[in-house]
Amino acid sequence: MRDAPRSETPIPGPPPDPSRLSTAAVVVTLTPLVGLFVLDIVPVGQEIVGVALLACLPVGLLLGIAALIQHFRSPQLPGIGRAWFATIASLAQIALVASVVDALRHGLHGRVLRWRGRPVLPPVRVLAGPPPPMIGALEPADRLALANHWTRVAREEHASIGAFVRLGAALRHHRAPRALIDAAAVAARQEADHAARCFALASAYAGRSLVAGELPLPDAGPPTLVTLAVEALVDGCVAEGTGAAEAAALVRARSTVGPVHETLAVIARDEAEHAALSHAVLAWCLAVGGEPVRAAVTRAAARLIDHPAPMHGTTNSPVRRAHGMALRFEREAAWQAALASALTRAEEFQRPCAA
Repeated sequence: MRDAPRSETPIPGPPPDPSRLSTAAVVVTLTPLVGLFVLDIVPVGQEIVGVALLACLPVGLLLGIAALIQHFRSPQLPGIGRAWFATIASLAQIALVASVVDALRHGLHGRVLRWRGRPVLPPVRVLAGPPPPMIGALEPADRLALANHWTRVAREEHASIGAFVRLGAALRHHRAPRALIDAAAVAARQEADHAARCFALASAYAGRSLVAGELPLPDAGPPTLVTLAVEALVDGCVAEGTGAAEAAALVRARSTVGPVHETLAVIARDEAEHAALSHAVLAWCLAVGGEPVRAAVTRAAARLIDHPAPMHGTTNSPVRRAHGMALRFEREAAWQAALASALTRAEEFQRPCAA
């Protein structure tokens, strides 16, 4: 009698290995987040660490996309969740860095408020109630561009209030001359006036009442003299100097509409005072800070020389120019004038120290 054929039961093999590509993508994507803490505790080599962290962002994105492609080709591999996480998280971090770079380039209408070295701006709130009176008979595209422009300027001016409050506190901490501390307090009040004026313009173009939202920031502690000096050069002498020169050029041309002309006249006068304050702060830091401050200012000045004039908020439209947006050549001229003045003064301030 023949034996009945035996059914062969397949022996289950080992489960497929997790996607190594997905795991690598997650590790690279999370590295910049961990690296933020490293930047706070490592006293040297921060620029090198920062460049390495930025390089992780596109690498993490490419690895995440490659892992997704691998999973679509081999669905049985586990780890597709990690691939999606790496891809989405990398995109989010790249968007965040882009917004930070945007703030760095465009802070021309007041002193920059920074948190751990990164510029921050307040959110915008819309108030209930009837809309404010509109300015001018404008095409929808022009009205939207002007509303966005003046909203951005208003946010920068509002952030400058906190920046000058922190500057005054830092000057007190380092026992700076009383005149500098008092000037910082005056500048903070002036920035509050600028913010109110600019939010009024933004509201008139947007057709709704806009105000600054809350911007709570933890106490970061007093900055060093090196930080004070570099911020005085970059954010004050150059950025505020550019804003003052640009506003003054628009005022001299007498070609902007009434409410905009009045606001620009105030900004041109006050920002020129703020730039002068920044020159004074820079001179004091160089006088008392010694070689570390001089070296840091020299490095910052070299970076500024290679930096192009930021063109955010400029226009080629005569209509938008009449409502406060500078032409590109006007921004370039203002930037070059402020940069030349800042570099010349910084060199003059350092000569007595070097002697």
